[in-house]
Amino acid sequence: MKKLVLLLVVLVGLGGTAMSQSKIAHVRSQVLWDSLPSAKIALAQYGEMEKNAYDELNEMQLEFQTAAEAYQAKAPSLIRSQREYEEKKLMEFQERIESTNQSLKDFLIQTSNDLNAPLQDRIKRAVDIVAERMKLAYVIDESSAIYFGGGQDITDEVIKVLLELDAKETAEDVIPN
Repeated sequence: MKKLVLLLVVLVGLGGTAMSQSKIAHVRSQVLWDSLPSAKIALAQYGEMEKNAYDELNEMQLEFQTAAEAYQAKAPSLIRSQREYEEKKLMEFQERIESTNQSLKDFLIQTSNDLNAPLQDRIKRAVDIVAERMKLAYVIDESSAIYFGGGQDITDEVIKVLLELDAKETAEDVIPN
């Protein structure tokens, strides 16, 4: 019985030692995003697309407002069937605006996803490379940790790898003239 207890103590001790040797590090993901030149380019592209989308929507709303004001000005002089026809046209126009608004929102969400996916992949690959080099068991994003009490910050090491990956992959995307 003493041997069984001694064996359990040794096994628990070894397990505790193995767990304490698991290397854990963290990164600051926002710093990683901010360090990516291609992220700045993607953000600028998204901003331009968003501006164009909302400009289009604003034009439609101004056109609707003009049509509604014109209808209100002439409505008293119209017969009932003309008023109903004009009101139906305005309602259809308003529905087109709402449909366009939803389409633009969907387009912007998809565009954001399309622009962010390769950047997220690049960040993950850079973290994987650094974690493998440093033989880390876990890498945690500092911003999503419930508790954070220090530890090894590998953000700078990841940024170096990330910038190399970004330079290489954005150079591959450029088409020579």
